[in-house]
Amino acid sequence: MLSIGETSPTFSLPDQHGVQRTSHELSQSGWMLVYFYPADFTPLCTAQACMGRDHHAELAAAGVTLVGISRQNQDSKKKFSEQHQLPFVLLADTDSAVQKQFGVLALGGLVTRRVTFLLKRQADGSTIVRDRHESNFALSGHTEFVKRALLRVRESASTPKDS
Repeated sequence: MLSIGETSPTFSLPDQHGVQRTSHELSQSGWMLVYFYPADFTPLCTAQACMGRDHHAELAAAGVTLVGISRQNQDSKKKFSEQHQLPFVLLADTDSAVQKQFGVLALGGLVTRRVTFLLKRQADGSTIVRDRHESNFALSGHTEFVKRALLRVRESASTPKDS
């Protein structure tokens, strides 16, 4: 799994509308909160997506792009997004290539671990892992992680150099 301080992989995946989205494009705001989740429509994954929905306006106001990634296809992502009114990008990593690059697969690649990464875009266009959180069976830690990420982003905006 990617560690804090490592450069994150670049990727290009279709979103819930069938539009190919790149990590370069998605990181234009400077910060990206990328969360990997096992499956659309499962109870815990639905609760996690709705938590993202509920924090979306605050994240966007702070300049953070929220992105969810799992292996279900674009049609599943579209239905999931519409059913739960998700205002952020969901990406279909159907061959798990991006999940492999980030190191979030378990059990020989059969299971996606629930991991969230805070990524910061650098001057050269690359993105660096600034923080991460893993919790497969509980959302409270992910909620706290989002709050911590918002605090970090806000603090970096008020200092000359991001730490």
